[in-house]
Amino acid sequence: MAKQVNCSRCLFFVIVFGFIALPRLSWADERPRLLVLTDIGGDPDDQQSLIRLMLYSNEFRIEGLIASASGTPGELKQAVTRVDLIQQIVSAYAEVRPSLILHADRWPTANDLSDCIKAGNANRGPDYIGAEHDTVGSQWIIDRIDAGPEEDPLNIAIWGGQTDLAQALWRVKKVRGPIGLADFVRRFRVYDIADQDSIARWMHGEFPGLNYILSKAREGTDKRSATFRGMYLTGDESLTSREWIETNVRSKGPLGALYPTKTWTAPNPHACLKEGDTPSWFFFLPLGGNVASDPTQPGWGGQYELSNDGWYRDSTNGIDARKTVSRWRGEFQADFAKRMLWCLSK
Repeated sequence: MAKQVNCSRCLFFVIVFGFIALPRLSWADERPRLLVLTDIGGDPDDQQSLIRLMLYSNEFRIEGLIASASGTPGELKQAVTRVDLIQQIVSAYAEVRPSLILHADRWPTANDLSDCIKAGNANRGPDYIGAEHDTVGSQWIIDRIDAGPEEDPLNIAIWGGQTDLAQALWRVKKVRGPIGLADFVRRFRVYDIADQDSIARWMHGEFPGLNYILSKAREGTDKRSATFRGMYLTGDESLTSREWIETNVRSKGPLGALYPTKTWTAPNPHACLKEGDTPSWFFFLPLGGNVASDPTQPGWGGQYELSNDGWYRDSTNGIDARKTVSRWRGEFQADFAKRMLWCLSK
């Protein structure tokens, strides 16, 4: 008959001599990693999208808030980046965070978010990619992509131009060569709003293997037919009105009070809520229903199809692509309003 093992003696030998290998416990954070490139400082809808993102910052590991060239090409007279506008919103978030933590866990501190704010290139396009065009922002993109394994990719939401991402890719290819580039591109995914720097086709040829969603109206169609415009067009547009925003957002504390009520792009029936960039991060938000590894699945961030070039593009299956976002407006606006109420808790 086998002798009974003295567990306390076993534990002593494990601790002192390490004879027995204990199973490793995993404390992995399952939340998606997120980095945002924003052309904040042009149309105020970027500020709108960032204010909403602050209320979902506990659902992500936010690793970058990069101010790229402000505004769309030709929109502003001066080439600038506006890190100050990002910091203003993060500072307002700091004021409501004590209330938010009463309702959910894992809210980042304002210092954590501030550490992620970086400036990219104030200029944009192919003339500003290459030698001498590295920025703090482009280097930060490299660092954060390198920080994670393929199994935990960095999700990159491009609200404005892609120049800083393209510069990061150019630098990696230059330094690490094709094999190093191939390893690098396996570590991140991209959702690009509208190819605003007009370099998507060049990037596709120059940096093969990119996991890329490009939400942009198809050639020969109205430019406002792109999927992302379902954030504010089609569906129940009463939920985009100034009245709705005043009632549910701007009256709910210092963060909501920063929400702009006038955006620039027509047609917009209320010229208030636009948030044309929000679907880019909705797509990576688990509670929004999308599956990042399969963009053909529906969710708050829209629904996409694989194109012949290997990238995912707006659906062409006979429906209005915008409705793949607007169909969820009642749901995501109700959740937004709920989280704004959290900001008032004491």
